[in-house]
Amino acid sequence: ALLPAFGEFESAGMAAFVERWQRLDALAGQPVRIHDGPRVHEGVSAGISADGALRLRDEAGERLFNSGEVSLRPA
Repeated sequence: ALLPAFGEFESAGMAAFVERWQRLDALAGQPVRIHDGPRVHEGVSAGISADGALRLRDEAGERLFNSGEVSLRPA
């Protein structure tokens, strides 16, 4: 099942998977913490962007996290 997905990713990128991700995202709309090295960001999980960045909504609005070194956890 992964081989066709790899081909789709190669031709269409992450955008091809965003809709399915949003449907299956167990943390969507839930309070979460994003651990980004020594920093911790708290807010509500808003899924992923078309390029695969984590979307976090907090009092400042929506922020995107693109780092490969973040950890997303329920708050």
